Amino acid sequence: MTDHDHDLMQQLQAPFAPGAIKFKPGVITGNRALALPFVDSRAVQDRLDEVLGVAGWQDSYQPLPDGSVVCTLRVRIGGEWIAKVDVGSPAEQPDAGDRCKAAFSDALKRAAVKYGVGRYLYRLPPLWADYDPAKKRFVQPPTLPMPPRPAQTPAVQAANRRCPTGRRRPPRCRPLCRSLRAPAGRASRRLCPSPPGEERHRPARRPDDPPRPLHPGRLQRHRP
Repeated sequence: MTDHDHDLMQQLQAPFAPGAIKFKPGVITGNRALALPFVDSRAVQDRLDEVLGVAGWQDSYQPLPDGSVVCTLRVRIGGEWIAKVDVGSPAEQPDAGDRCKAAFSDALKRAAVKYGVGRYLYRLPPLWADYDPAKKRFVQPPTLPMPPRPAQTPAVQAANRRCPTGRRRPPRCRPLCRSLRAPAGRASRRLCPSPPGEERHRPARRPDDPPRPLHPGRLQRHRP
């Protein structure tokens, strides 16, 4: 697997925004319930579009006699199509159409988990929250702990290295940064130019620029 493919997998496995996480009750004990986090199928589709592109993934479905649905999710990574399959179950809803749509959505989410999309939600510790059995909802929306940041790949670490001037180097000035390195490891005083749209650094001094005024202490030092 190349660094580019590894970066794609990390982007697929990245945590979702807190607003995209929803909760449903699991085990209910009195006025407390086990909060089960999940994301809907639209969030999964947005993640696939953002990371792989609209033409970078395909999905197909096969309904089963018991109401379940088999989803085959294909993604293109490294120029090759990879397929993973999983089964979604219908929801306990009175309308038959809603049960069928829930099975399709559940099948897509479960197939996407095999690529790492939202897989971290299954590894979180149990979360209990106050629950109202009469209204069948949580009293306050549960909150998840902040997940740990994934380790950076060597390509990301190389891009975050600093240039000889001590500033974070933009991608377009890396060759210039290497040419500005002074002998014996001393950094050059010239600053790297920023790409268009970013804050510009102080330009290098030209030979025809007027001389800079001397410090008063230097003037006294040079008096005869």
